[in-house]
Amino acid sequence: MPATLTRRRACSERSRKARRPQLEPRTLLVPIAAARQVVEEASFWLGVALPGRYAAGLAFRAQIIYAHSPSFREKLDRPGSAGRDLLYVFMRHWLAARLQVERPRLFARLPRGYCVGEPLPLRSPHPRQRPLVASIRYPTKLDC
Repeated sequence: MPATLTRRRACSERSRKARRPQLEPRTLLVPIAAARQVVEEASFWLGVALPGRYAAGLAFRAQIIYAHSPSFREKLDRPGSAGRDLLYVFMRHWLAARLQVERPRLFARLPRGYCVGEPLPLRSPHPRQRPLVASIRYPTKLDC
């Protein structure tokens, strides 16, 4: 194949990518931060450390779908925090699907609503994983 054809393809590929809407420049959303939060939340709730590649995969998926899907863009471009909340819903759904394929035992421990993007309950079903709460006693006038 001549070099001019490969250069032409490379230029057309770059210009086509440049025309696609990008998630971070067009919105205030940072997909990797949202993905890390969703993975850490699920990891803490399950009591198992999930790999960081899950967060990277969720962020990449959000960026690709945003670039190619007008309906997804419309949902995330909503005013206020509605777009951010929907991004979290989608990421929870994608994480649940990935766990169902790769780690079915962990998926079975998730609440049913997590598959459709509902947030996790406040309390983990694993009592050994509860966070420690420190109580600080402030001195009063009676202590002096």
